[in-house]
Amino acid sequence: QQEKDAKHTEMQKALVYASDVPLKVMGLCCQSIELHSYLLNTGTVMAVSDIGVGVSTLKSALLSASLNVYINTKSMDNRITAMEKNNKAEEMLSIYCIMADDIFSKVKERLM
Repeated sequence: QQEKDAKHTEMQKALVYASDVPLKVMGLCCQSIELHSYLLNTGTVMAVSDIGVGVSTLKSALLSASLNVYINTKSMDNRITAMEKNNKAEEMLSIYCIMADDIFSKVKERLM
């Protein structure tokens, strides 16, 4: 039983770390989406399509990383920690998916 308990404790620690990594990736995606917004407003016209490709890729990465958060938090015993991590992911999604869509729409308008 001690071995089983120790394994469970280690697994719980691993789940926390395993959810921290995709949350960090999500944060980096958010920063990059903001940078793409800046580039759209200040960059060269020749890079507009690149901005659209970049922002759509970043949105996909953001969504994908959130799934990795959720799969790990689902198995956490500490539901408060799980909820906090899920809330962080949801907050980033709610802000930056909309921002990415807005940037993409503006790029498309400029190209058509």
